[in-house]
Amino acid sequence: MTNAQLYLAVGLPIVAVITSLVISMVQSAGIRENIREMRGDIKLLTGKVYELMGQKYPARAALFRAAASPPCYPPYRCLPKSL
Repeated sequence: MTNAQLYLAVGLPIVAVITSLVISMVQSAGIRENIREMRGDIKLLTGKVYELMGQKYPARAALFRAAASPPCYPPYRCLPKSL
């Protein structure tokens, strides 16, 4: 086996593996961005639902907002809503 054949036998699979890893990283970054966009859309829709509920049922909307906000645990201070 000549040196050129050895380089091809070892080098081509290594190049193929590195290329596939780079492509996988690029695809995962794209998927992560899509998930972020979907989360933003869901938050927007949730806000619209709260707004509509507040117009039709003011008391129920306050309950839904309270249920959606995260609880305040002892190690953390709860900030007032005005901040």
